[in-house]
Amino acid sequence: MSTNTYPPLLRLDKRKIRIALIDSDMTIPQIAQRMGVTRQTIYNAMNGSNTTLDTVSNIAAALGVDPLSILTAEPIA
Repeated sequence: MSTNTYPPLLRLDKRKIRIALIDSDMTIPQIAQRMGVTRQTIYNAMNGSNTTLDTVSNIAAALGVDPLSILTAEPIA
């Protein structure tokens, strides 16, 4: 029996991120700088790339929102 120890992959909801950015009066470059990652990392996560729980949590913390509030409701295939 094989045990999968990979972290779960999650997908962000681009629309919810845009709303959170407006509400927090922040930009993607500001979020990236606060997280210590490149802007491309944030754009990739927003544009449908699977992302880790750590990344989702860090983006949510930078925006001041609950991590669940920025996830998509669509299942990952």
